[in-house]
Amino acid sequence: MRQLRIYDDEEPYAGGWFGESWGAPVCEEDRHLGTPVGERCIDCLVEFVDTDQGLSVPFVYEVGSMTLTHHHHACWMRGLEPLRRMVSDRSGQ
Repeated sequence: MRQLRIYDDEEPYAGGWFGESWGAPVCEEDRHLGTPVGERCIDCLVEFVDTDQGLSVPFVYEVGSMTLTHHHHACWMRGLEPLRRMVSDRSGQ
């Protein structure tokens, strides 16, 4: 993994979203980043192109070191499906 140390106004930078807004609160509240063209989605391993939408999320792999992992929006949502099912099962829905 490539180690990144990104700072914005002397504060550690923790990720954000990229591409065109999909209308979620994250697209209003979090930072809008440039699309990581040429990088690969951590989930599907497909390289990003300039029209992709997604999230850049920090991954801390040891104390004091982090990397940003990039996810296509659809891949991120697919990854949440097992959690949605687990919550539904617990609530009896």
